[in-house]
Amino acid sequence: MFACSGVELVDEGCKVFESIKELYGIEPTLEHYGYLVDLLARSGRLQDAEKRIKEMPMKPNATLWRSLYAGARIHGHVAIEKVALKHLLELEPETSDNYVFFSNMYARVNKWEYVNRVRKAGR
Repeated sequence: MFACSGVELVDEGCKVFESIKELYGIEPTLEHYGYLVDLLARSGRLQDAEKRIKEMPMKPNATLWRSLYAGARIHGHVAIEKVALKHLLELEPETSDNYVFFSNMYARVNKWEYVNRVRKAGR
C-alpha cells in the first residue's frame, strides 16, 4: 500500500487494504491501518482517513493521528488538523512537538490568543 502513494494509485491501495480480509482472511492490524490512513491523508482524502481511524476495531495510536495531522497540514484543512492534534495531546501530553504544532496551526490562522495559551500549556 505504501508504494501506491508514490504513483497516486490511492483507489488501488484501498482495494489492497480491503483484500487483506476479504481475500486472505487476515484481520488488518494497526500497522495496516497506518498505511491506509497515511495514503488517504497524503492524497487529500482527509475525511476518508479520519473516518477509517474512527471506525477501526482497535484504539488508534499517535502515529495514525500524526499521519492525519500531516495530511491536513499539507492540504490546509485546519478543522481536521485540529481534531488530530487534540487526539495527539491526549495520547502524548508530554510531547512538546504536539504543542508546537498546535501553536503553529493557530498562528497560521491568526488566532494569537490561542497561540499564547497553547505555548503556556506546553511548558
